[in-house]
Amino acid sequence: MTGVPESPLASWRHRVVEGTAPTMLLLHGTGGDENSLVDLAHELAPTSRLLGVAGRSTEEGVRRYFRRFNALEYDQEHLASEADALASFVLAAGKEYGWGEDPVVALGYSN
Repeated sequence: MTGVPESPLASWRHRVVEGTAPTMLLLHGTGGDENSLVDLAHELAPTSRLLGVAGRSTEEGVRRYFRRFNALEYDQEHLASEADALASFVLAAGKEYGWGEDPVVALGYSN
């Protein structure tokens, strides 16, 4: 252990498709991944930069962005924590990939 905190980029599986601002943050539904919305995003904004991000939680073997206790009850503490972590990831990606503080537009869906 080096004592150096892990970069937020290392903890999120993601895909970058270069383009121009704004950056489109692609958020898949249950069972999707960082590639799920790339084709749709290209249709909606053909020149935009794309940042597809895979959820870090799993349920029954499929990816999600947060845990739930059952179909109607979400783990609110985990949801808030993952939202903060995702926001940190997006800021770190902007620095790492040279987008700085360009606008970010989220595109996603929920099952």
